[in-house]
Amino acid sequence: MSMKLRAGAVAALVLALTSCSSSPGPQPTEAPSAAAAAPSAGPNGVADLAPTEILAKTEAAMQAATSVTIDLDDGLGESVIRIGPDGSSGTLGGDLGATEIVEVAETVYVKGEGLAEQLGVAAPADKWVAIPPDDPLAAQFTLFDSPSDFVASSGLLTAETKMTKVGPRDIAGVEAVGLRSKDRTLWVATSGEPYLVAVTPPSGEPGSAVLRDFNVPVNVVAPPADQVVDVTTLR
Repeated sequence: MSMKLRAGAVAALVLALTSCSSSPGPQPTEAPSAAAAAPSAGPNGVADLAPTEILAKTEAAMQAATSVTIDLDDGLGESVIRIGPDGSSGTLGGDLGATEIVEVAETVYVKGEGLAEQLGVAAPADKWVAIPPDDPLAAQFTLFDSPSDFVASSGLLTAETKMTKVGPRDIAGVEAVGLRSKDRTLWVATSGEPYLVAVTPPSGEPGSAVLRDFNVPVNVVAPPADQVVDVTTLR
């Protein structure tokens, strides 16, 4: 994966890892391995709606959510991103090893063994590197401010020309109805809030995204000052 995909463009990563094939093919019978939190309420009625109606209800639910955890697997590495109302944090996997990332108060902090190669500077592996918002690297590492920001940035819930409703079926422990398009299938919970709970690619293609732990508190704090170096001092 490129640095840009492994870092801030997590929405682009979701789209990239679920847009690999020009043919939708049959959907995989196995659900993504990560466990999504099952809604506790009864049926929400989306299974009986048209795809565009489902998308509208899902977008409203995602905009109202206060937090979410996203598990990504693109075939090269697994990443986990936790998005809360005050910032985001997570671990990004890939061919250069794991990179820890925290975004809070408009500053991004990154740490990892492959960071020097990613940043193109002499970044110490045992320190967090702070990237201020006005730095050219900031756009490549910026995460999301909220679940609604993720939805808006990714464009995943934009209606496509042809979407076919499939399922319902069990997706990572949650019953969900699928909205299959040319390049991916969006899975929406059929009970409780109609959250987007997974994105899967065409059968046989790598990549999946599972969204879980909606509204579970996410506490994002900046690393201790004595463990941080500013990226501008490393150039």
